[in-house]
Amino acid sequence: MKKRDGWIRHVLASLLWVSFGGLSACISFPPLLRMPEANPWRLPVEEVLPRLRTICVFPTRIGDEDFTERAQRFSEVAVVELRGAGYQAVPLREDEARGLLEHAVAEVGGVYDPEVGWVDVDRVQAVEKQRRQRAKNLYGCDAFLELSVHLVHAPMNDGIAKWDGRTVQLISSFFGSGTSGWVKALSLYARLTDVEARELYFFAGGIQPAVKANVTLNPLDPTYRVVHEEEVLTSEVDVVAALQLALGPLLAVAPRS
Repeated sequence: MKKRDGWIRHVLASLLWVSFGGLSACISFPPLLRMPEANPWRLPVEEVLPRLRTICVFPTRIGDEDFTERAQRFSEVAVVELRGAGYQAVPLREDEARGLLEHAVAEVGGVYDPEVGWVDVDRVQAVEKQRRQRAKNLYGCDAFLELSVHLVHAPMNDGIAKWDGRTVQLISSFFGSGTSGWVKALSLYARLTDVEARELYFFAGGIQPAVKANVTLNPLDPTYRVVHEEEVLTSEVDVVAALQLALGPLLAVAPRS
């Protein structure tokens, strides 16, 4: 039973992650995306604001463990931005977040139905409720900010990619005219939930293209390569810009305003 509970904890933690595999670097058809809506608020903002005294910030999730350490810069900047806007922000370390989940699983007695051995949805919901309530008791959390880095496909027209608030010129205007399609890019998703696990806010901010264009061989038919590992999530400018885009509406209604 302990082994199976460990497995389900791993599955639950992995639900926020997305693989960095996928299609070719540039494609001509629009893939299915989860797009942020124009209004990021899931409840009327005037109902949400009175609840937002202390926001606990979870470690940032990313599908490739090689970039986990770099991704934590988003959580660090989020705490600074939230505090600067007037919120109380509490950063949760990875071990603290893991401890909350493990304690909740133990309190509920696992997530499996002991009679049939299947995952019990009611138990999973009970674990989540216990986890959040314990976080509130320990850290005073009124809401929880979950940040995650995702691989998306950005529309490109005339060599310019636009997605989730970002605009990046991949191909110069001289060669890019008439070049269109979809390219891989990274985005930051920001999700705010309350103690009852109700989603209060969801928005996104573009981070950086995941590809670079090469027009050397044939300017009329550029090729694309995936950015090198050392180029992923290393720009402080990109980190701050994406975070401010993803949290923009939340920061705009903070206590200081």
